[in-house]
Amino acid sequence: MRTCSKLLLLLLLLFVLDTSHASTCRAAWRWYKSCLRQRPLLTKSSTSSVIMAVSDVLCQRLERSRAHDDDDDDDDNVLPGREGSSSPGDESGGPRSRSGRANNDWRRTGHVAVTGFTMSGPISHGWYALLEAVVSIQDRRLGVAARMVLDAFVFSPVTVAAYFIWRAVLEGEGPGGIAAKLRANWTDALAASLTFWPLANIINFGFVPVELRVLYNNMLSLFWTGYLSHMNATHMKKKGNALVQ
Repeated sequence: MRTCSKLLLLLLLLFVLDTSHASTCRAAWRWYKSCLRQRPLLTKSSTSSVIMAVSDVLCQRLERSRAHDDDDDDDDNVLPGREGSSSPGDESGGPRSRSGRANNDWRRTGHVAVTGFTMSGPISHGWYALLEAVVSIQDRRLGVAARMVLDAFVFSPVTVAAYFIWRAVLEGEGPGGIAAKLRANWTDALAASLTFWPLANIINFGFVPVELRVLYNNMLSLFWTGYLSHMNATHMKKKGNALVQ
C-alpha cells in the first residue's frame, strides 16, 4: 500500500511538472508572438542573431572534434623519434586553452551574430513581405511555386553574397578582400543553397504564416549558417597560410 502511494505521488509530481513545463512553453510562445506583432523587425533580427550564433558555436565544436580526430590519426602514424612534433592538420582555428585544446572563437561567433542582427533578419523580414505583395496568384500550388522560384533565383544569390560581404567587412577586409572572399565561396555556397532551400521552402511558403516564416528560416539556419560559417573560416585559414608562406 505504501509503495502504491509513493508511485501515485510520483506520477502526480510528474504530471504537475509536465503541465508546468507545457504552460511555460505556451506562455513563452504567446510572448514571442506578441513581440512579433508589436516589434516585428526587432524580434526577427534578434532571433536571427541568436540562432545564427548558436549555429556557429555548434559548427566550431564540430570543427574542433574533427581536428582532434585528425591529430590522433597523425599521432598514430608519426615516425619514431618525431613524437614531439606538432601536427599540421589542425583545422579548428580560434584561440587555445593552456592544455593546448582549441577554445571557441568568440570573435567569429560575434561576427556571425552581428550578421544575423543587421543583415539576415532584416533582409528576410523585408523579402517575405515583398513576396506576399508581388505574388498575387490565387492558385495555392502555383503561388508556392512562384515564391520558390523567386526565392531561389533572386533572393538566394543576393543573400549568399551579402553574408560573405558582411563577414568580410566585420573582419576588416577592403574591396580586394571582399572580392576574394566572394570568388572563393559564392559559387559553391549558391549551388548548395539551391539543393537545400527549395525543398525547405515548400513547407515555408505552403504552410507557415507570413509572420513566422523568418522564424522557420532561422530554425533551418542552425544547419545552413554552420555551413556558411565553416566555408568562411576555411577561406580565412587558407588566406592565413598563404600569408605565412
